[in-house]
Amino acid sequence: MEFYDMIRSQYGSIDELCVKLGITRNQFDRQLRSGSKVFLNAIADGCRLSRQEVAWEFKYWKENR
Repeated sequence: MEFYDMIRSQYGSIDELCVKLGITRNQFDRQLRSGSKVFLNAIADGCRLSRQEVAWEFKYWKENR
């Protein structure tokens, strides 16, 4: 599963995730580029996936884009 698809499946859209996290889309893009563990944990905490699953999805996406 592609990382953005994973977010859409859990939150409905990237914009809905941004609202839930209280950040702008630009902040989302910067945090995603940084790959911050805190950011990935925040994504995981609001969905049905574990922190490890979100980290794996991110790592796979980053290596294969």
